[in-house]
Amino acid sequence: MERASATAWRVRAPAKLNLTLRVGPLRADGYHPLDSIVAKVTLYDELLIERAPDGVLELVCPDPQAGPAEGNLALRAARALRQRGGRGGARITLHKRIGVGAGLGGGSSDAARTLWALNQIWGLNLPPAELAALGASLGSDVPLFLGPPASRMRGRGEVLDPIDLPAFDALLVTPPVHCATGPVYLAFDAQNPGPLVAFDPARLTGHPVSQWDDRLVNDLYAPARQACPAVGDWADRLHERLGRPVHMTGSGSALFVLLADRQDGLALHAQLPPDLARCARLVGLNPW
Repeated sequence: MERASATAWRVRAPAKLNLTLRVGPLRADGYHPLDSIVAKVTLYDELLIERAPDGVLELVCPDPQAGPAEGNLALRAARALRQRGGRGGARITLHKRIGVGAGLGGGSSDAARTLWALNQIWGLNLPPAELAALGASLGSDVPLFLGPPASRMRGRGEVLDPIDLPAFDALLVTPPVHCATGPVYLAFDAQNPGPLVAFDPARLTGHPVSQWDDRLVNDLYAPARQACPAVGDWADRLHERLGRPVHMTGSGSALFVLLADRQDGLALHAQLPPDLARCARLVGLNPW
């Protein structure tokens, strides 16, 4: 968080990549059990948080894809924190860089960073565990963005264990395709999946990034291709063009290719046709 003025702060909210995602069958409580290795990466939404008169909580987002302000997770986070004793107002301007409906966790990250920032601005000083519990009440992914650079995420997303991943680079491609989570999970359920297959983090943490490609798995990839065929079209074009394994984060639609280093990424980016290149950027492991 950095000062923008005497009464305003700039806050960056990182995207995430599900490097692995194992999913189990639907539980009685309506959730699917997950086991995922998740890393925050260097693609950010930006929030400008300004002090406002007590009682004023508002959000402005120039990007129409973000939807109405009233339903935005960042505004809901601010309201939830004030109910915990926050005294003050806030005007939040959200500049979206993270694709909506892409499996990159932008909305959850915006909410987490709003909680984190207002906790300091309002002088609440709630401990991390309380912030995480409040975040979990807003969405399963929110606590992830209050934690370390990489985590193993289990349960419905609320059970988090920090892990130490080596630094990595990836070519991230965000197609202009909204891949709704609900239909993807419906397609997954239609496969009559067996019990959740746990993923051992040592399969990544104990090996160099150059050996990761064959170890990454996403149980929602095939259902996403079925529910949103455009995801498969983009993945196939990337694979054909680059000759590298293509992976999907979350329930889609964002795709990524692991890189040897940033120079490798620049060389691959130069091979992409214009429509793919416009949607591609290099990212790395977020350091915080």
